[in-house]
Amino acid sequence: MKKSILNLLVAAVVLTVPMSSVNAENDAMTGNSIVQEQAVTDVGYIDPKLPEKDKQILKEVMKNLDKEDRENVFFIDETDGFFTSNRQDRLNEYKLKYKDLVSEDGKLKKKPNYKDIVQDKSELTCETSDESAFTTFGLGYSHPSTACASANSGPYRKVLSVPGKSRITANVYLPVKGTEIYMNPKDKTVGGVTKKTGDAADMYLGALNTIGTKVYQVDAGLQFNWGDGKAPETPTEETWGMISLGMGSVISGSPANFKMGTTAFMKFYIPQSNQAALSVSGTAKDGTPLSQTIVWNVDSEKGFTTYGTAMQVKRITSIAQTTGYEDLTTGSYVYNAQWNDVKVGTASGTEQLMNASLTSTNCGYQPSNILVDWTSWAQETVKVKTGPL
Repeated sequence: MKKSILNLLVAAVVLTVPMSSVNAENDAMTGNSIVQEQAVTDVGYIDPKLPEKDKQILKEVMKNLDKEDRENVFFIDETDGFFTSNRQDRLNEYKLKYKDLVSEDGKLKKKPNYKDIVQDKSELTCETSDESAFTTFGLGYSHPSTACASANSGPYRKVLSVPGKSRITANVYLPVKGTEIYMNPKDKTVGGVTKKTGDAADMYLGALNTIGTKVYQVDAGLQFNWGDGKAPETPTEETWGMISLGMGSVISGSPANFKMGTTAFMKFYIPQSNQAALSVSGTAKDGTPLSQTIVWNVDSEKGFTTYGTAMQVKRITSIAQTTGYEDLTTGSYVYNAQWNDVKVGTASGTEQLMNASLTSTNCGYQPSNILVDWTSWAQETVKVKTGPL
């Protein structure tokens, strides 16, 4: 099965009348009645054909989402692999496309040997904000002056907010295969075991929460589907698909994919304690408008809350590699990764453009693999390469 992710190109129409009414029309020829059930509730559209359990879960999930994020909703419970969508047709397509990821009990399969992204607080003490490296508009590309901590999983650029933030939004330009993206994964042997480095271009948002000496992380965003170069080309090859990190104890595909060379709006937030949401609005591969929200249940041990007391939000541009099989010589690159109008906040309406007082970390791993054309903390263009820049 290809790694490519199903692109759902047709948006279902949101009904605009309350669910409570059931109307009947008399058929003049047969005398039978045609029942038309309306499926709009105060939390948004929920397909009446869904099982009752799914409807109840979706009501609880969707009532906490921003109203504009309730049109197309996909929910994943990382604790046991349960998943559903507020639209039956989209759920059916997802199940068909990702049938190999679904267990006999109808839930998503667990990742073997999965480990959460948990770092010791001391590992991140080297990461600080340094605006002095980017003080002049139009200066051009520069290496970050501060090195991010290594995750042994590829080079990346990170900008992190001050504590007390639980949501981040951004307009992002999605680079194009060939001129702006090139992926060249290679075989690497570690401890006698050979695996692919798995190079993949990512642009994502997320949050971290510090509890004692532990730093828990949840991330979600977009990853480029390179494709396998074989005919036929699937609808999701050479597109940017939705992904999650740190919420990945289950294996899941993406319910939506976005066209390269276009701009998308990304929003990551904590709609209620122990949940995380990613909403993306942009353009589908065929040029039609596309929006999708994914909500994940997050382990309560991680302590994520809507008010974000000890939380920080972040943006990352990276070339992700298989953990433990990092290779900074494969020659893969992602150029022209643009971040614009980046805002941080807590509840909807509290967002502010990132500035020096709202930024705590600005770094790159390794600095020689990262170049940043910096305009402000709310706007920059990034180059990342598994090789010197």
